[in-house]
Amino acid sequence: MSNVNTEIPEVTDINIPFPEATELKLVLAVGACKLRIVPGSSETWVSGTYTAPAGVMPLTIEQHDGTLRISQEIVLSTRMRTAPKFDLKLGTGRAYQLKFETGASDCDLDVGGLPLTDLVIRQGAGSLEMDFSTPNPEVMDRLKLESGATSVEMKHLSNAGFKRMSVEGGAGSYELDFSGTFKYDATLDLQLGASSVELEIPPTLATDIKADSVLGSVSIPGFARKGNQYRNRASLDESGPQLSVRAKMAVGSIAVHGG
Repeated sequence: MSNVNTEIPEVTDINIPFPEATELKLVLAVGACKLRIVPGSSETWVSGTYTAPAGVMPLTIEQHDGTLRISQEIVLSTRMRTAPKFDLKLGTGRAYQLKFETGASDCDLDVGGLPLTDLVIRQGAGSLEMDFSTPNPEVMDRLKLESGATSVEMKHLSNAGFKRMSVEGGAGSYELDFSGTFKYDATLDLQLGASSVELEIPPTLATDIKADSVLGSVSIPGFARKGNQYRNRASLDESGPQLSVRAKMAVGSIAVHGG
């Protein structure tokens, strides 16, 4: 029978500077936990704390050249009453790739202003709230989200500065808000199963949508429709950079607001 750990939580400080390597990649691979991230300073790559009962899912930090991996060691013999918690600040001084690999986690992530060239998020379950509160100073080649039974809310996505964004998932709910500063043409590819999707599109953001749903519902008011293709007024007027959305769903629903 598993033991229940009753130790007082142990706090581990984290303070990792930017390395001298040219290409940088940060990987956060965590299991059941609470993960909070905010923008940090230009000098330090990762700073903050990790809190967990002593001896339970201890922190692991591995660094090789320009790749930094922060994870937890799984201790199978122990059950937890309180989930471990990461409270981190990520640096703004150098451009880097960022990858999240999370299990049944509750993630509250403000990545506004982080100089990200690539962002990958793989979440098994739990909840994900991500905010691009200020514009990315770099061009993000790819923003990729893969999730399971997850509740996802992403805000100010236009500030992410992505060229390509993709979302793949099974049974989940997705709220994607595209407010912010949209600088250049980009694509959004949605491949979803039994999911509920809401897209918040500012009227000034030129958007065309192609939506295919086998058994689900599609609601895109305010867009000109031709078959399964939709365009808002800004797209028809060819005003500014364009967001091209391609959505494929088995069941579930997709709703677009504000276009």
